[in-house]
Amino acid sequence: MSQGDRITLETADKVVLALYQHWQLNPASVFVAGSVRRRVMTVGDIDLVAPAVSPNAQDPLYERIVTTVTNPPPRTSMFAPEIPQGTNAFCTAVRGLKPGFLGCDLTVSCWGGRCELKVQISRYTPQNVGWLMIEKTGPWNYGRWFLTRWKIAHGIPVGGNEKASIDNHLVGKDQKVIPVATEDEAFRRCGLEVTPPHHRDAFIR
Repeated sequence: MSQGDRITLETADKVVLALYQHWQLNPASVFVAGSVRRRVMTVGDIDLVAPAVSPNAQDPLYERIVTTVTNPPPRTSMFAPEIPQGTNAFCTAVRGLKPGFLGCDLTVSCWGGRCELKVQISRYTPQNVGWLMIEKTGPWNYGRWFLTRWKIAHGIPVGGNEKASIDNHLVGKDQKVIPVATEDEAFRRCGLEVTPPHHRDAFIR
């Protein structure tokens, strides 16, 4: 849930583009989620979904992000003409940033510190990218509704102790992972038609 400053969707798109450039993100494998993907008119945070790395493997994404992190909070920011040449530290690590991270929260300073935005990055595996995109696109109650429908589709008792998702991977009645390599596959395996992201805020069942 957003707790920081709010900006227009148009401005959020510019921040996302700047992050892709600063962190050299590949749009073919790093996806925008959250309210930006749902095209909500005002945005309070930026959600990105990126591929995970194998345990103990080099993590280029972490290495690129950490060069832009400073603690205490940065004295410079994105989109500020006063940034000295060669200075690139514009965000603060809040939680989880380490090599091989599965999820982290950052605070990004924009426009000379006049705006502080939360940026959340979640990492996916080939087996859960479809579900993670649904979960991280939100809103949260849509994800909860989807998990209930998943339980019904796969014979998992609703209201029981069995889970529909373990470690962010969808599971069946036997609690073993059911791979969903795409969002469309996750909907199909749930017996549902795809709900476009921009319709999910108004979705009611």
